[in-house]
Amino acid sequence: MGGTGPVEEGWAELLAAVGSAVDPEASARASGALVRAREVKDGATLLRLALACGGCGLSLRQTAA
Repeated sequence: MGGTGPVEEGWAELLAAVGSAVDPEASARASGALVRAREVKDGATLLRLALACGGCGLSLRQTAA
C-alpha cells in the first residue's frame, strides 16, 4: 500500500509524549493486558493497536491489515 495513514502520522512524537508520563510496556504487563507476547510484542504495539481501533475508527480487521 505505501504512504502514511492516520496511525503512522506522528506516532514517534506521541509515543515519546506518553513514554515520558508512563511506561507502556510496564503498564501493559502490570494491568494484565500483555501477559504473553505473541503477535503483539510489546506495550507500545498494544497501545498503537488500541489507538488505531478506537481513536482512528478502524475495525480490528482494518487495524491488523
